[in-house]
Amino acid sequence: METKDLTYQHPWLARIIAFLILFPAIFASLWAFFDPLDPFGIKFLEKVGIWGYIGLLALSFFISIIGIALLIKKPPRTLLKIETELRKDEDLEPQFFRRAGPSWIDFEKEYIFRREEIDEIIDKLDEEPRQVVEGGPASGKSVLLKHVGFDLKNSRYKVFYIDCRNEMEENIKTYLKEALHMDDAKTLIIIDDYHLEIDICDYFLRQYRNQGISETKVLVGTRPIDRKRHSEIHNLNKTQITPESASQNIIGKFLREHLNLNDEKIENFSMIFREYERDLWYLSWALMTFKPGEAGIKPNDIYGVIKNSIVQRKDCAEDIFLPLSILNRFEIPMEKRILTSKEYGLGIAKKKIDDLIEKNEIVEKTVMGSEERSALTLHHSSLAELIHQTYQNTELGEDFKDRFNTSGDSDFEKGFLLHYLIHSDLLYYVDTTSLEFQDVFMGTIMQNISDDGLREKIKRAVQHNADSNKELERIELHLYGYLTTLPTDFVAQLVKELNLDRLARRINETSDGTRISSLFGTTQGPFLKKMIKQIDLENLRSKVSKDIFALSGILGALANTDKDITRDFVRNKLGIPYIKKLFADLKDGPDFLARNYGMCYGMIAFADDTLTNELLRIIKDRLKDLPGESLDEMPDSPNPRLVEIMNLIREAADEQNRFGRHDPVIDKLLDTVEETVIEEIHVAKRAFLDFSGGDVPESEALEEVRKGIEEELQGLFEGWNREFLERTLARFNITAH
Repeated sequence: METKDLTYQHPWLARIIAFLILFPAIFASLWAFFDPLDPFGIKFLEKVGIWGYIGLLALSFFISIIGIALLIKKPPRTLLKIETELRKDEDLEPQFFRRAGPSWIDFEKEYIFRREEIDEIIDKLDEEPRQVVEGGPASGKSVLLKHVGFDLKNSRYKVFYIDCRNEMEENIKTYLKEALHMDDAKTLIIIDDYHLEIDICDYFLRQYRNQGISETKVLVGTRPIDRKRHSEIHNLNKTQITPESASQNIIGKFLREHLNLNDEKIENFSMIFREYERDLWYLSWALMTFKPGEAGIKPNDIYGVIKNSIVQRKDCAEDIFLPLSILNRFEIPMEKRILTSKEYGLGIAKKKIDDLIEKNEIVEKTVMGSEERSALTLHHSSLAELIHQTYQNTELGEDFKDRFNTSGDSDFEKGFLLHYLIHSDLLYYVDTTSLEFQDVFMGTIMQNISDDGLREKIKRAVQHNADSNKELERIELHLYGYLTTLPTDFVAQLVKELNLDRLARRINETSDGTRISSLFGTTQGPFLKKMIKQIDLENLRSKVSKDIFALSGILGALANTDKDITRDFVRNKLGIPYIKKLFADLKDGPDFLARNYGMCYGMIAFADDTLTNELLRIIKDRLKDLPGESLDEMPDSPNPRLVEIMNLIREAADEQNRFGRHDPVIDKLLDTVEETVIEEIHVAKRAFLDFSGGDVPESEALEEVRKGIEEELQGLFEGWNREFLERTLARFNITAH
């Protein structure tokens, strides 16, 4: 059992432990001193006696053992302090903007605008020790978090900073594990870019709660996380920020304090920066580009300033920033060895790269204790995008572009990505959440799928991902890119060689039916057919038995993979009585039949005729209970019962195409629609006559209502398969337009 490391909060405790460890040596030294100084040493022995001396010596050894044990239990201090992150001890000049983000001196000299949310967050931390700062890319989350850390450090807090963007996964796990040893009201743990390591950080918050930690404060910065995805932060107190909420104040502070402009000029010039206010990185560079004598700022002006800042370095920065920007704008780190290797890399001297790291222009991500796995990133994806646009729009990095422009169409990125894919480790970025990168990544792979080395790497990457402990959602995203994009023959061969035992075990162990349903939908086909043989279907039923949406997704994926397995699952694992009860217990609501019939269709499609007829009877009973229109809304508004039935048939038709079979239930439902249409014509006619006060002849009223019904049906059937539409409308003597 691990003990909490209280020395993080109490340095005096560390001194006591050190003293306890030295105590025996001190005591022995004293005795060595006493002995020759007769008669003092002899008098000391006479006073305490030989047994007193032995007891004292034994006590000293006992105390030293306790001290050594405490020292061994104490974990190594690797957590980064906020003063280290902000480079407090470095001799820096204050600046308004830095590539690496603000430093201690910038906060101390008040070069950084203080957002009003900072005081609100600090005030709330006493009542709610776990807080979330949420905002989109480049909204100022990291600066705000560091500002809170700066303030609390100056209020005698211990503040630690964990950067999920610029640290390797193994390091983040170590830091968070250390943080669980702390429970002190004057300690703050800042976790920045939580969204990049949701699974690891969620585990930390769960352990924080389960261990009963109540004093240590935790402040999280994250981009919005889809509420459909379970995350611990959804239940925490949240402060939402936008770049626009701070941009005007940042503009005003910079123009006033850096350019010494008065309020009138600031108000006039502020309009120039409007188009850059949605991204604070763009805004920062726009402000650094601004000259009071010029009418405005164009993107090319900004790119020119960035270009000059790179060219002036004269340390190969031009050849380093370009490849980094290509990958980092998708949150993908770049392997350092690809830059340094002369054999297959760019042959850039390691010292020049280390120089940029030392100056904090770029970040090196390494696993603690290992130099083999090292990757490089810029400080933010928005900064990477800005630098990337600079290379695209200026004559910068021409040698690099020429080297990788193998296709002759000026698209050097494709050539570089191919080179990188062949020589790098795909495991660095297989689980990226950037769909845009997935498109670029998979497109490059598709163009070069014949390369044997690349095919072997794909196999290794897929196997690694299937075996990983990452959340199923991230595994699914990775598998989606490969299984849905690569040629079917390659996928079939790939699946044959994969070992899916570990992934199947994880699915059997997880209780999240919705996640399983989504994963099944992504992997349907050869992959799912191989994996399903190792899935406990009895166990699966218990996870989705009360979740009609998850059950529908699983049935659909199974039906598209192996109809025999699906039929067995419906009839023998779910069972006819269960299906009937589930269908009868479905809750009413908007588009009840359309949604729920679609959800249940897989069960109907693979059940026997008796069950199909019974379910149809349940549907008809539900139809009778649907409300009709109120008198004052007729006949202009669509009748909800008719809309419900038509949407139901639309769902059924979609499901019919999905399952590749003719559904006799659709024909029976069309009979129901016909009955409903006839009934509605009479209801609408009576309502129309009542509404007109009897001034309209009954035949004219009937014709008007019929036209309304026809138009309604045309609208409801719009976009359907033409043949199906014509066959359906023919039942009501209506011509498809």
